[in-house]
Amino acid sequence: MRIGLALLAIVVAGCAGGAADSSTADAPGEGGNVSFGGAADIGYFRQAVAEGRVPEFGSLDANGFFNEHYVELPNADCGQALCLPNMVSVARDWIYNQPQSLVQLALTTPATLDDFPVLPKNITVIVDTSGSMSTDNRIEYVRQGLHAMIDNLESGDKLSIVEYNSSVTVHNELEDDESLMPSFLHATVDGLTPTGATNIDAALQTALSLALQSASSETEDRVIFLSDGRPTVGQTNTQAILENVEPLFADGIALTTIGVGSDFNFELMRRLAEIGSGNQYFLEDEMAVTSVFTDELDYFFAPLATNVELAIQLSPDSTLNRVVGSNQWTSSNNGGKLELGAVFFSRRKSAEPDPGGRRGGGSSLFIDFEPGEFSNEPVASVALDYVKSADSTEQMERLFVARPPAVDTNPYFSETAMGKHFAMYNVYRGLSLATYFAQFDPACANETLSRVIERAEFWNSVPADPDIASDIELMHSLLENLPPSAPVIDFDSQCVERDDNFFNADSLAVASCQSGSSSILWLLLPMVAIRRRL
Repeated sequence: MRIGLALLAIVVAGCAGGAADSSTADAPGEGGNVSFGGAADIGYFRQAVAEGRVPEFGSLDANGFFNEHYVELPNADCGQALCLPNMVSVARDWIYNQPQSLVQLALTTPATLDDFPVLPKNITVIVDTSGSMSTDNRIEYVRQGLHAMIDNLESGDKLSIVEYNSSVTVHNELEDDESLMPSFLHATVDGLTPTGATNIDAALQTALSLALQSASSETEDRVIFLSDGRPTVGQTNTQAILENVEPLFADGIALTTIGVGSDFNFELMRRLAEIGSGNQYFLEDEMAVTSVFTDELDYFFAPLATNVELAIQLSPDSTLNRVVGSNQWTSSNNGGKLELGAVFFSRRKSAEPDPGGRRGGGSSLFIDFEPGEFSNEPVASVALDYVKSADSTEQMERLFVARPPAVDTNPYFSETAMGKHFAMYNVYRGLSLATYFAQFDPACANETLSRVIERAEFWNSVPADPDIASDIELMHSLLENLPPSAPVIDFDSQCVERDDNFFNADSLAVASCQSGSSSILWLLLPMVAIRRRL
């Protein structure tokens, strides 16, 4: 029976360069948070709630949820492209009221987009024109976004359009100068007409092969894949489609996926974006169209670093429970690593609500572990290795997580910003667990969400953070969608989940707990870190 959790949180984010004070991080064009591939938003989850539904369990992607939040972190001060500052917190979780210790390691950068050369872009857009694209204005959203993208092309940029339904039509290739004219591209977009079935496998293989023919070290090469459904003709197995296209990413072609409508294959689109070192988006409304097709994609054409490896090794007396935040994590003996083809600047520069949605605040990865016996030895070591994109040099950073000192039992946050990370982690945990319980025990779902809402409202009564306020609104809407149920008589016996595998790789498994358990001192203490720079 677990009495508590300690969590190692690695949050990929950024701030202004050098020794500038924290206020400069909000200045336009100065620095920016860092994101890794995968879901960039939770628009799909939000739309399900807005439609009065309870989203299916697993549809709340951890990377997408954390990416919707902006937290200003300590300035980067290591003199490298990526740095490893840390923040700590000790508080009680918002569901079971159990001690929860968090260590946050952050990848920060002093760099800006101006530090990187602007290379011509080779863009291949794969457009779904199956019959279902005529539903809910989906084809109009896509047309609107593509017209905006064409209008934002700069000198030297090229765009190819590959249309697919039951078959695949290549409208123009990146080497065909005449068909690259904006007039031709706009006319092609206007002529996109929904009809037929959905041959995703053939479309991906065709477009990726064409993109590879034009790829070079002198261009930024990206494929953008749009779909509103699931494969219905050709190869229809998700794993087989992934295996067919994965070898085509070996030469640096990046992939961004964009879902339209509530029926698109969420899992396939997310996994394609991850193996293609890109992001997955969802077009839930017209504001999302502008955000995704213009501003956000500009940032994802400028990789900050490539061949990124973030490895964690716990001490022999500590225990790794689970990892949350990326499906690209692989576990090993009491540790593991996250391997990413590239990491990128994120667009948001402040906590103010973004007019195009809450996209681009930075990615997060949480390692859930249990420290062993108290000693003076570090409980974990962290190694960051990567290639700096600006000059192709190999760089590294090392950090050791020390045992916690004694503090009182009041909530402890080493930095003000750590309070928001604590809050957004607990909100994510509550939303995920509520959708899990909703499958078989609506009473536990209602009680879980009610507890998190109450604590989130109390927490946000002082900072009034707009991101957390939006989370609270989302939780209230989901609570209204949950089926009515009798109240929970004994939450600890009825609702505490003891199966460590009930959440997928993105999600938080809930630790078992027991009312009246004796306390252990280190559960009430903060985790602190000491840094050794190599």
